[in-house]
Amino acid sequence: MKIFIAKNRLLSTSEGGRKTGIILGYRPNVSFADDINTDVKFEILNAAALNPGSESMVSLSPLNFETIQTFLHQRRNKNSWARNCN
Repeated sequence: MKIFIAKNRLLSTSEGGRKTGIILGYRPNVSFADDINTDVKFEILNAAALNPGSESMVSLSPLNFETIQTFLHQRRNKNSWARNCN
């Protein structure tokens, strides 16, 4: 399983964000591109919970990594082709 490490900040309620925090077991649906969505295992690395208005380092493990890998490979090939045309 592939894992991405990121700093994640939840918007506060006054900023238009969530009203509740995130705890162990949270599995959001993440959009990696316009048409690439997948559920991810979301793990908070340096806190027990992530509350609105706070930030923490998190690990994201896409549950359907093959779809994301295909997208990244296509994007890489498209960008390589565009560079070679100039």
